Amino acid sequence: MTIPPSVVINFEDESALISNGVIELQANSLAILANLHTAQLILNEGTTLNFNSGSKIKINENLVMSGSSLNPIIINLSTSNKVIEYEGSSDLLIQYCQFNNGGINIIPSTANEEMNITISNTNFLSQTIPISIDGSRINYSSVQIHSCYINNAALKGIYISNTELLNISNSTIIISNDVTAICIDLLNNSEVNINNCEFVNDGSGRSGTGINLYSRYLYGEQEREGQLLVQDCNFQKFDKSIFINQATESLTALSIKGSNINDCNDGIILVKVDEVRPAIKGNSITNFWRQAINVNRGDQIDIYQNILLGNPNSAQNLIGINLSQVTNPYIINNNIFGNGNTTPGSGIFEESCYGEIRKNTITGFTYGIELGGSSPRVAENEITGNITYGLYVSSDSHPDLGETQVGELKYPLTGYNNIHENGICNLLSNPEIFIIRSTIDLKKGCNTIADDREDEPQYNCDFVILMDGKESQEQVYAEKNYWGNHPVFGHNPEGRFGQGIDVIFDGYLEEPCTFSPGGGEILLLSNSLGEVYDSVYSSGVGPMQPTEFELKYALANNYFYNGELTLAKQEYEGIVQNYGDEMSSLEAYNKIYAINNILNSSPETFLELRSYYLQQISNQTDSLIMSTLTHLSNLCLVSAKEYGTAINNFDQIVQQNFNSDLALYRAIDALTTSLLTSDDSTLNKNVASKYYVSGFDDYGSKVRELLRTRKAGSIENWKENIPKEYTLYQNYPNPFNPSTTIKFDLPVDGLVQLEVYDILGRRVAALINENKAAGKYEVNFSATGVASSLASGVYIYQLKVSGYIKSKKMILLK
Repeated sequence: MTIPPSVVINFEDESALISNGVIELQANSLAILANLHTAQLILNEGTTLNFNSGSKIKINENLVMSGSSLNPIIINLSTSNKVIEYEGSSDLLIQYCQFNNGGINIIPSTANEEMNITISNTNFLSQTIPISIDGSRINYSSVQIHSCYINNAALKGIYISNTELLNISNSTIIISNDVTAICIDLLNNSEVNINNCEFVNDGSGRSGTGINLYSRYLYGEQEREGQLLVQDCNFQKFDKSIFINQATESLTALSIKGSNINDCNDGIILVKVDEVRPAIKGNSITNFWRQAINVNRGDQIDIYQNILLGNPNSAQNLIGINLSQVTNPYIINNNIFGNGNTTPGSGIFEESCYGEIRKNTITGFTYGIELGGSSPRVAENEITGNITYGLYVSSDSHPDLGETQVGELKYPLTGYNNIHENGICNLLSNPEIFIIRSTIDLKKGCNTIADDREDEPQYNCDFVILMDGKESQEQVYAEKNYWGNHPVFGHNPEGRFGQGIDVIFDGYLEEPCTFSPGGGEILLLSNSLGEVYDSVYSSGVGPMQPTEFELKYALANNYFYNGELTLAKQEYEGIVQNYGDEMSSLEAYNKIYAINNILNSSPETFLELRSYYLQQISNQTDSLIMSTLTHLSNLCLVSAKEYGTAINNFDQIVQQNFNSDLALYRAIDALTTSLLTSDDSTLNKNVASKYYVSGFDDYGSKVRELLRTRKAGSIENWKENIPKEYTLYQNYPNPFNPSTTIKFDLPVDGLVQLEVYDILGRRVAALINENKAAGKYEVNFSATGVASSLASGVYIYQLKVSGYIKSKKMILLK
């Protein structure tokens, strides 16, 4: 059936126009229809289709809609939720069209080897889902969407699933103000490229999502390996501008580059990106209200050359870069600016992370860098003008700001930081660096750690203290650093350290230290796409008279930075074998875990590594090393996908260290681990209700509440958290072999007796028999450390103090 040019045909009185052949509207013709069902539909330039109420439009085999820039095709559907349904599997071309209401739904009903879909220069006005494409029945489907304009999309602007190649370019998508609205929703696609697009939420508030990628496979669909590139796009007023939730490990490449994100709650969110090394480069995220970049659970990620600027009116926990359980993040050359408010928030917040933090500028946050259970290499950062601390190191963190040798040469991969003039006038002295239950390496670091502002007592200003801490390493080695030129103290930092820390500052410098490449060798650092994101020159010389221990690290580092990870792991294991009871071995312990994640080791390997860490605990006497090894052993459970056990272990630490930084970070660990189970009912059914998360929004809300309500023992209160009652905790691990940790709380001072008995009541070990001050304690019990080696079985440990007697059972299982 052919409708000639410039002819008007009115089918309004018919219930349906049905054809098994071809319906063609020639140029400038008009058809008024109630319903349409045909095998083929061809619309030429200038044609108009009007559908009245109740319209149903279905095309079975072939559809061509080809207008021109001066004479477009007009489609008037009755309501916004009506669509043209195309079930054919032949190539599809839609160009120079305008949809007033409704859109197009492409679901091929028959299998085909290949299908090419092109939608270009087309406008969609007032639709529920203007463009919807499902390529699951096509072996190879290619979709090209370019120069399109979508306005007032109520649910989704574009929904695409199961395609091999998807390119979206030079298009604008505007959603209405709905919390669930999404500009582009992607599911199970292979290669996706989105560039030069504009995404806007047109409502009064920040809501909806710009780009949503959710890799979850249903109904037996075959998993596709894929990649996503977002480049040179603009995002305006979203709750989440870019949200990637990789519920399965399908992505092989993920890159977000050169995009502008403005006035958002969250800029870029990545969840579970274990199998890919994402690159977030050269983006501008301005006026963010909560966090600019948030990554939860991953192995490696490159975050570099971004500009992050918080909204000046935000009163939330403003965080520039927020990472949880990301093994090897590389955060390099970013400018991160807060808003100067006192609401807790950090320029960089790392929880259970390692990797590198280099060449960043961080200012205007409550804390410049905050580390919880994290041990990054920190180099060449400018950290100034933050409200409380420049660097906050807490709870099993061991950052390296010292000297790094790779092979025979020194490289500025650590040290050379400028941490100065952080802290505002208040009743407390806010040092540049504060350390709790952690260590820090500053030896020969050439860092500037300074505050040369004069104290102003009338305004409660105290800028004297440069470093302070509690429950940290016995001595902080900080030789060869620059401590400023204070009007009273001069260059000598003596008297400028708090009572909770002992700093060795021999050989302090009298002028700032800069790194001189000296014509040395270049070390190239590249991402998963083979792109070099940084180059580091050596000084041309190695350290003066390095020790054997330093040479071993230099060899291991050389293998690591040159990508020979298996050899690097062997060298780090050798360091642990020879120096495993020394504080300086902590970097090697951490690197072994990190390398296994980079290598995507099997769950069985991580369970073996967990046993290795637990075995190492029995050789320790230092509580900081023991606590770090315990944390690594629990992270091994997460990597082994033993999520339930990991959450229970994190919770046990929370319960034993209530209202402390350690409890805060382990609670976040538990929530992050729970987030990994939120898409699988078989995994999350046994998660405790307080850690259960239904999805990212629920997760984010609970983490923000933890940060908002952090209390005694954390940053806002340095005083020791005194327990309110006696408590003897269950030992951990239990069962154990050969060692376990026993913790207890004392609300008051007293004579403490902690003893171990066998099942017959015979004492086999006296662990403590001395006076103790009120506080929280832990002691290691090793079955090989008693007079005679104990056999497998049940044992009783008993705490006696000031009339309090409590016993618990534990199991030795050899």
